[in-house]
Amino acid sequence: MRRAPRADFRSFLQMASRADATPNGAAERHFRIGGQFYASVRERGSNSRQVLVGGVKRGCVTVDVNLARQPPEGVLNISYDQRCNATGTLPRGVGTIAMLRAALAFTFRQFPELAAVYFKDQSYVVCTPGRRYAIAPQNLALYGKTWYERVIGAVPDDARDARRLRAFAEHCLASPPPAYSALAPSARSRGDAPVGEAELRRRLEAAPNLRALVAGLRRDHGCAALEHWLPAYFNAFARGAVWFPEIDFRVDRAVALAAAPDDAEPLAEPPAHAATVALRERRSVRVLDVLELAPTARVRR
Repeated sequence: MRRAPRADFRSFLQMASRADATPNGAAERHFRIGGQFYASVRERGSNSRQVLVGGVKRGCVTVDVNLARQPPEGVLNISYDQRCNATGTLPRGVGTIAMLRAALAFTFRQFPELAAVYFKDQSYVVCTPGRRYAIAPQNLALYGKTWYERVIGAVPDDARDARRLRAFAEHCLASPPPAYSALAPSARSRGDAPVGEAELRRRLEAAPNLRALVAGLRRDHGCAALEHWLPAYFNAFARGAVWFPEIDFRVDRAVALAAAPDDAEPLAEPPAHAATVALRERRSVRVLDVLELAPTARVRR
C-alpha cells in the first residue's frame, strides 16, 4: 500500500462530512423494471453515466457508459462491485441471468446511441478450497460456448479470439479424442485430485471425444477432477494466445434488446434498497479517507 499523507484532525472531519453527502452530488433517476428489479441512472461527469440494476433484496450489476466515445460505449461490471451487496458477488441461478439481461436492455434503451457493451469473462468457481477454477474452457468443452455467450449473446470482440474459441469447441467434439500424450503435459497428477493419471488415461481412451470425457468426469467427480488439467490444456491448445481474463467480450444492441422487454417504470423516489447501497458507498469512501489521512506509521502494509 502506498504511503498515506499526514493530515490534521480538522481536515479529517471535513472529509468525513463530505462523505455523508449525496455521493458525488450526482443527479440520479430511478426506475422499476418488471416489478423484479430496480435501476438507477447516475451522472458521473459531463461525459460519463453509471447504470445500476439490482434485485429487490440483494445483488446488482453496473454498466458504466462513456459518452465521450463515438459511438458511446458501455462497460459491464459483472465480477465485483462492493456497493451492490455485502459479499461483492452476483447471486447465482436464474435470477442472475434475468438481472443481466434486464440491465443490458435497460441501458441500451436509456442511451439510444450506445452500440455495444463490453466486459471481460473472469468467471470461476471454487472446487478445492483455496483454488480458483476458471470455468470458461469447461463451458466451451461441454456446450461449445462460454456461459456469457449462451445466456446474454456475448461474442469476442476480436475475430481472432472468436476463431480460437470455436476451434477449441470443435476440437472437443472431434472423434477420436486426442491421444493421452497430448493431455499429459497438462494433466500431471496432483496429490488431492480425485482422478489420477491412470484413470484419466483410461477414460480418455474409452471416450468418443473430449466433450464426453469432460462430462463424465464432472458427473462422477465434480469440477475438482477438471480444475488441474482442463484450463491448462485449453491454454496449450490455444498456444498461449488466449487468456480469458483479458479477452474483450461484446454484447450488441440488437441482441440485448431482443432478450428483455421494455417494461421500465420511472419512480418519483429512489427504491428502498438505494439508500442501503448509498450508505454502503459512503462507508467505503470513509474507510478510504481514513487510510489516506492516517499517519504513515499506522498504515498496514
